[in-house]
Amino acid sequence: MKKAIIIICLLGLIIPFIAAQDAVDTWKGTEVESEYYSVNLMIYRISPHPDGYRVEYYKPNGELFAVYVSLDWFEQGNHGPGQVVWGQGPQYPYMSLYYKDGKIDHMRLYVIDNEYDSSWGTLDRSKDYSDKFGVAFEDFKIEY
Repeated sequence: MKKAIIIICLLGLIIPFIAAQDAVDTWKGTEVESEYYSVNLMIYRISPHPDGYRVEYYKPNGELFAVYVSLDWFEQGNHGPGQVVWGQGPQYPYMSLYYKDGKIDHMRLYVIDNEYDSSWGTLDRSKDYSDKFGVAFEDFKIEY
């Protein structure tokens, strides 16, 4: 009886390792390195404007910084360099920047789908921001 219990306990310890090995072998088959590198930044406030969005985000050192993102980048649907993803959750709002060959290839803004949320701000619509929003996506720079 003791031998049977010992054998069952040993099998109970060995079987998870065998299953884990299969999972590792399966994962090894998918080791294709992506040509993209992504950076996620937490958004403090996003302020819409007819020309685009002013995005205030936290740099990794905790400082706030703002960028102006042209609405033209988002108007091309899923084919343009920008995409807005509306949703809810503790991770919202944030932005993801995707780099390819050392340059920003495309970006996504993950924003809370309730525009009355405190993460949404306002910009003075009477001011001219054309110099801020007029930057081409290829020339877009962001500070970390």
